[in-house]
Amino acid sequence: MTALAPEHIRRVYFVHLDMLNNPVRVNSSGWTLYWNNLEWLGVGYLGEINGLGENIEMSASQITLSISGIPNQRITDLHSTKYQERDVFIYQCDLDANYQVNNSRLIWAGFMDTADVEIGDTAMIQMRCESPLALWNRQTPRRMNDQQQQRLHAGDRGLQYVAALRSVRIEI
Repeated sequence: MTALAPEHIRRVYFVHLDMLNNPVRVNSSGWTLYWNNLEWLGVGYLGEINGLGENIEMSASQITLSISGIPNQRITDLHSTKYQERDVFIYQCDLDANYQVNNSRLIWAGFMDTADVEIGDTAMIQMRCESPLALWNRQTPRRMNDQQQQRLHAGDRGLQYVAALRSVRIEI
């Protein structure tokens, strides 16, 4: 039972930003940790999560991740790839006396929305993220027509007659 004594447990948060070519993985400790065979850069007090909390209502939630002190070369994907609506996962983990993850649980999942980046000697990011329920009320720019269907699934002719149906009069 000594391994579970409070002086041996350190709570750490792991944040995974699923960038297309180079996922960003950071943790709230002051050092790089290895968990699930992946490297998680330690940002310590240079990172912050705002808006994370319990919500008893079935409504969309938004959080802001602030990370500073990141080497500039790790930020290049943010400018060169589509990060919006890519996944974000936040885990709460307990480390044992040997700094190994003892318990972990997913405490928030959503997607990246917008980001503000300041680049100097190192980079500082403020990434706004939303829960999946935020998509519920958002209108999509897609149309249910043959042209859109061809763009998504070339060769699929399932919607080729939709435009002609607009002028059809249906009598009951």
